[in-house]
Amino acid sequence: MDRPTRRRWLYWVGAAGICALAGAVTLVLGDPPPPRKIRLATGDPDGAYFELGNQLAEILRRQGLVVEVLSTTGSVQNAELLSARQADVAFAHAGIASKTPVDRLRTVARVYSEPIWVFYRAARPIARLTDIVRAPGEPKLRISIGADGSGSQVVALDLLRASGISDEHADLVRLDQAASVDAMRRGEIDVLIKSAAPTAPSVHALLHMSEVRLLDFPNHKAYTRRLRYLQSIAIEPGMLSVVDDMPPTPIWLLASTAALLTQEDTHPRVVELVLKAATELFGAGNLLDAAGEFPSARGLEIPQHEAAERMMKEGESWWSQNLSFSTLWLLSRAKVFLLPLLAVLPMIRLLPLILGLGSRRAINKRYQSLQKVERALRTATTRPEYLAAVEEGRRLEEEVRLLAAEMPAAYAPLAYAFRVHADFVLDEAEDRLAAIGEGAALPTWDAP
Repeated sequence: MDRPTRRRWLYWVGAAGICALAGAVTLVLGDPPPPRKIRLATGDPDGAYFELGNQLAEILRRQGLVVEVLSTTGSVQNAELLSARQADVAFAHAGIASKTPVDRLRTVARVYSEPIWVFYRAARPIARLTDIVRAPGEPKLRISIGADGSGSQVVALDLLRASGISDEHADLVRLDQAASVDAMRRGEIDVLIKSAAPTAPSVHALLHMSEVRLLDFPNHKAYTRRLRYLQSIAIEPGMLSVVDDMPPTPIWLLASTAALLTQEDTHPRVVELVLKAATELFGAGNLLDAAGEFPSARGLEIPQHEAAERMMKEGESWWSQNLSFSTLWLLSRAKVFLLPLLAVLPMIRLLPLILGLGSRRAINKRYQSLQKVERALRTATTRPEYLAAVEEGRRLEEEVRLLAAEMPAAYAPLAYAFRVHADFVLDEAEDRLAAIGEGAALPTWDAP
């Protein structure tokens, strides 16, 4: 490979290297592109979180996001999965902040009210949760508080603790939703405490079981003052079932709120999509929630993600409104290369000059040698010394002539200037030598 070809290769390799370096810097220091796939942690396959999670995932898929739905034991495990980066978005209800580390988690929004259902088996209604405790000497009650890792268990333990009920007064049974409903049907447990949406199949199954009653909370304010994440909900006659007139009389229930959580560094575009999908799924309300009440940012236990907060205050960004997620993803990937390329184009134009620095150094080195030749001509005392200096000058001139044919065009003027200067020095030296004649002694060269 000749030198000009090698130099062109060096030019293009250098340009590609600069672009690659700029792209790498953009990837490291700039905003990363949004992910194409997320993992959504839901809940028990028989519970509302799992059903709602699949509905939410379907909306997100229509928006261009790939969603993997994870079934879990519930809110606590969901928060743990988020903290361990094994999930990206998760359902959770209020009250888990004190049960598991949530430092790196953020809330997208609260999405719906989640009543706390206390079902009990008894021939006659009881007035308060504290009344379920049996007298000393009687067998302990068997209370199902939900599976380990579930949000239902968190709320159940808080309610029992606030009511002065512990494992000294009852046997606390840890069953998942399906197992607890079956156990209640078979009479293997006496009380079942669970968090679930009013439309959950398990709630309707329990409402229709013989000798199973739903506990009213007439002292609901006492609980909401002690457990700040709870609120009171009035259930009017027939609200749970018009056909069966359930409940037949007004009752009070306690409720937490279900929320969507994510990691603090989740990409803003993903957060916007999740909030947009949640608005579509939960914005119309349900039996308990009025239309437009959710998604909400009121009363959050865990701080809200910046992108969700901005979207709820300022509305959806122009990008999300007018471009699909797939288009946004492609644009974000393209900018990693296009923006650095635009930024380094001036540098690429400088590459020929940078690659030609060797040529400049080569010419400067020949100029230094030419100065030595001129000094040698001035100080030579014999004809052989003089002729040797002239020969050295001609050699330098030939070297630069060969260099000029291979160096970048930007540096060619330097080579031609050198040849002009070398010719000037050597022509003057040969004219002087011819003037003194063959065999004559060299006269002293006048100082410049």
